[in-house]
Amino acid sequence: MVARVRAAGRNSDVPGKPYSLAGLMLRVPGADRADWVFITTGTGVGGRPQLEVKTTRNGQSRLRLLPGAAGWVELALARVGGAVVSLYRLPGQTWRVGARYDRADLPERLQWGINAYTSWTSDTPAPDLKADVDWVRFYRPGIPSAWIHSADGYRPDEDLVRHLVPADLAG
Repeated sequence: MVARVRAAGRNSDVPGKPYSLAGLMLRVPGADRADWVFITTGTGVGGRPQLEVKTTRNGQSRLRLLPGAAGWVELALARVGGAVVSLYRLPGQTWRVGARYDRADLPERLQWGINAYTSWTSDTPAPDLKADVDWVRFYRPGIPSAWIHSADGYRPDEDLVRHLVPADLAG
């Protein structure tokens, strides 16, 4: 799944509240506990543009914040075998791998879609997120799962980008 997303504040180019982000998510439908992977753009902490990559298994999350950019950002999630890869492209830059996760625990059928949330750590209910989605595309990558995780280590990020990003979006 690939999308072009913009996360801004109500009156600024960047959300002012911590953890105000929008992006892509895949999740286990109907799970009793949180089971998902996502990549989002907006603000995590510090009031600056950031990306958040996160995997949550049975309610236990591991997240990382990456440098982001204001404006339109392209995001992607790909599932290959038991792995999930998140990718992103900031304005004027090339595609990069955000994170790779071993998620062989995920069932065959998943829900894929848009994710947005604001003011997650705030005590006052004053949302500050204007999320726009220009487009979303779904496609089936054609690479073996060994490319994500193999006995001789990880495949280089450049190989993943080349094969997981559709050709018309690679430039």
